[in-house]
Amino acid sequence: GTMALSHVVVALTSGVVMMAVACGLSGLGGGSLVPYIANLVLSQAPPDMRARAVGFQYTVMYIGDFMNPLLVTPLRGLIGNHAAFGVIGALLAAGALAQALIRHPLGTAP
Repeated sequence: GTMALSHVVVALTSGVVMMAVACGLSGLGGGSLVPYIANLVLSQAPPDMRARAVGFQYTVMYIGDFMNPLLVTPLRGLIGNHAAFGVIGALLAAGALAQALIRHPLGTAP
């Protein structure tokens, strides 16, 4: 949710102060995401697979970092920087809303 809010702030404003606020929100959301995902993986993976699962988690995260410019650059070229942040913010907000509505307690299978 905080990452979605940060993207929407970037999409709607252009001032230095609001961009600093957006960066803070993005850092808060992104910084919270890594330990959350690690705990989620560790709670759901069988004990004998936890080391591989955590290693795979970081591999997938780095692949996501690699894919980001490949996916976002064409979007930015098509609709512009601010609109691209708005679209990504809307997608993140939809994901946060879906997670809030279809929430399973940590460690339980869907």
